[in-house]
Amino acid sequence: MRTAYQHQLDTLKRRLQDLLQQATRNLQLATSALLNADLSAAEQVISGADKLSVDAHEMAVLSFDLLALQAPVASDLRQVVSAMNSVNDARHMTVHALHIADLARDHHPDCCVPDEAIDLIESMAKLATAEGHTAVQVLDEMDIDTARWLGERHLRMHDYREAALALVRTSSCTFSPRQAADLALLAHYLERFGDYAVDAAQRVIYLVTGEDPEMDELAEAAQEAAEHD
Repeated sequence: MRTAYQHQLDTLKRRLQDLLQQATRNLQLATSALLNADLSAAEQVISGADKLSVDAHEMAVLSFDLLALQAPVASDLRQVVSAMNSVNDARHMTVHALHIADLARDHHPDCCVPDEAIDLIESMAKLATAEGHTAVQVLDEMDIDTARWLGERHLRMHDYREAALALVRTSSCTFSPRQAADLALLAHYLERFGDYAVDAAQRVIYLVTGEDPEMDELAEAAQEAAEHD
């Protein structure tokens, strides 16, 4: 019984890594679609969104089944609850990549990013992509030091978004209303993608150390809900 349960936990972890990796790959494709007027890249992200949604749902069901049917001990409980929340993080990452792909497709064959903001958006996309890849690495290696470092480095993303909004707000701004709105949205999507990637990585801290009272309460509530289902 224990061997089968551990196999299910390993499967959950592997599928979560795959989901985070695919969400990050989608961001790369969406960014290429946006900056290079690559319609096929945008379509690839959009057409694959439903499958990723199904995958995330299946993983959520698997997580709940592990809680409801296996009565996990504390360390296993943390692992399952962390995975449940990380699945939700990956789902949000996928949605934000999809929004960027939608913008790219809507503006094709033009680029919706003003010339003055190209470098900034490229920097944001590069950082968000790196955060996605690092989240996968952290989960694979259970590396809490890198998880903490990632959270500290993520402060740069907020600075980037503020810089994007400053471009829109300046009195000398020459962007059209649509360009200004699209730039603000892009900065938001990229920052939020990074937020969720960092969240997924930092859940490993709770998983390894148990250091998170809020997560402990969530774990207990999830188990109680499963037992009374």
